[in-house]
Amino acid sequence: MKKSSKEILIGIIFLGVVLVIFVATPFVCLKFCEKSYARFREKNKELVLVNKENNVKKINEDKEYIYFINEDIVNEELFIINKYPIINLNSNDAKNVTLELENLVNEIKINANNEMFLDYGIYETNNYVTLLIKPNNYINSVSNAKSFTFNKINGKLLSFLELLDIYNLKFDDVIREVLLELNSEQKLVDGINIEATINNLNNQENYVIYIDEFDNLLLNFIVKNNFVDYNDTIKINR
Repeated sequence: MKKSSKEILIGIIFLGVVLVIFVATPFVCLKFCEKSYARFREKNKELVLVNKENNVKKINEDKEYIYFINEDIVNEELFIINKYPIINLNSNDAKNVTLELENLVNEIKINANNEMFLDYGIYETNNYVTLLIKPNNYINSVSNAKSFTFNKINGKLLSFLELLDIYNLKFDDVIREVLLELNSEQKLVDGINIEATINNLNNQENYVIYIDEFDNLLLNFIVKNNFVDYNDTIKINR
């Protein structure tokens, strides 16, 4: 009888210990997680602050990332309008490009008698915004385009190589895509000079690459033709 009572007592103690462990474990885990998270936040506070500093905002929150001011109708019949693009990012790159474009528009206005004008294209994705500019007139069918692609997070103007790096591409990949396009166009267009077109790509002023609104990397370049040169745009990322 004594042995049976002792066994019962041991059983009760064992169950009590199990119950305490069962009840206390979630509380202990919660406290441990809270302390771990607090240490993590403290350890990464500096990194978080740095990231916040790297984030840039719009200069004017009520405007788009790229907008225009001072529209001036030069030729109503031909619908030639001069206007000044504004890169609405609070970064040095954006401010420098806005100034560069102001000078470009002023130069175009001086030559307004030549019916020169600028065609604009704006392309925006979650992370990038691009301004594409094509100097144009009603006489020539070809022009050297300009493009400015900005990282919307840090306001940085992306270079040619940085744009290629985003898509893990090399310049050889660009040449390959151009060759594929030219070989295909030769079936439809007479006079395409493939060798001259490829050689023309050695001068970066003769082409631009940029990110469009569908996150495609596009190339705008001049196709050399035995009759009339012209601009073409192709997708270079697969």
